[in-house]
Amino acid sequence: MAHTHFNHPGIVLRDLYLAESDLTQTQLARGTGIPQSRVSELCSGKRDINADIALRLGKFFGIDPRTWMNMQAHYDIEETAAAQRAAKVVIHRHKFKLAAA
Repeated sequence: MAHTHFNHPGIVLRDLYLAESDLTQTQLARGTGIPQSRVSELCSGKRDINADIALRLGKFFGIDPRTWMNMQAHYDIEETAAAQRAAKVVIHRHKFKLAAA
């Protein structure tokens, strides 16, 4: 897949939230109940943030879990758009008319 300049939300978790809070991945795993292996995969960008993880991270850090879901959605859209550009995918816009009421 073609990559963009946008960071995976797991990288943001590692480089911003953990580093700035002086927390280890082990402490995050214990505090959230997320398995250590999953935290490691998240922090390396190998695993995506789902609703369960977003809720746990939101509660742990005291922020709206939608923040995590929005980061993931933004990343996914940008990555997919970059891949489509690289593959020169052509999509023609559909023009439709609204029926008169």
